[in-house]
Amino acid sequence: MRKIILVMMSLLMLLTCASACGKKADKVKIDIVVAPGSSSWISTYAIREGILTSDLCDLEITLSPNFGNLMMSGNYTMGAMQCAAFALEEETNPGTYMALSTFIAGQGSEEARGVCLLCTRKDSGINKVEDIYDKVIGVSDLKGSTTSIFLGLLKKYYGKSEADLNIIDQQSTVLLELLRAGELDVALLDGSNTVAQQAYYDPNLQVIWNLDEAFYKEYGVYHAPTLLLVKTDFYKNNKKQVEAALKLLRDSRDYANENINELAEKFAVAFGQPGNAQFFIDIQKYHSQAGYDTIKGKVEDGVMAIIQLGVDRGIVSKMPDPDKLFIR
Repeated sequence: MRKIILVMMSLLMLLTCASACGKKADKVKIDIVVAPGSSSWISTYAIREGILTSDLCDLEITLSPNFGNLMMSGNYTMGAMQCAAFALEEETNPGTYMALSTFIAGQGSEEARGVCLLCTRKDSGINKVEDIYDKVIGVSDLKGSTTSIFLGLLKKYYGKSEADLNIIDQQSTVLLELLRAGELDVALLDGSNTVAQQAYYDPNLQVIWNLDEAFYKEYGVYHAPTLLLVKTDFYKNNKKQVEAALKLLRDSRDYANENINELAEKFAVAFGQPGNAQFFIDIQKYHSQAGYDTIKGKVEDGVMAIIQLGVDRGIVSKMPDPDKLFIR
């Protein structure tokens, strides 16, 4: 009788183990906040519209120009943040977030023409970088990654520092307006509100320095303006769900590239620019798209280089430990 009881208990334990091992991971809701530009809007469309789903997670995506501040508020599980801002967040609140991947990158799906551009008017007489030193140069964020890359590479290649320049800080859309009106000599433009892309295709403007290409030559990887972060504790407790979320985002990006003509038209209509779809197609193909590259190897070197440039300028107080920053 005792043997029978032991056999039955063994069978029960095996069944319990089999049931536990075969149990699917719980499905979780993940709130994500990212920038509202065309690259973000188009790359996340298939998720937001329910075309692509996951058995492990439901993604609730918010598009906001204040994505960085919203992430710092702690109200989102995942989201985008600029590299320097992430380094500062790590200093202030160590271990709160880790970077899962890059988010938007300065390269298109077919060709990398970049979105970090130093531009002038064609009639300005400013045709090369050496012509800018006594000119008024507009930037959209003195503490931003784009400005740090510009000043860092300018010092490395041309021996000029921030103190040698006449710099003003204005919103990106204002910079483009001032440049077109002839009230600004030079503008450092990025992907915010598609100003760099507009300048690239404007027949009256010219690019005198493509800083994304310069960054690639220096570090072997294209500049990643923003990273995709996840709360560290959430990741530790929900690794499968977070990995499923990243896969879903990558699948949505691939869906966007395969259906770019349709989605660019939808974006143009949604943002009051019907008939302008080709411009947004060109952005996706040639200037910027969601990257979702794992942060290791050259990608990690590039991200750390951006943070180092911030440290060199005093924006970030010290270099963080990459092992505490990145989920590889």
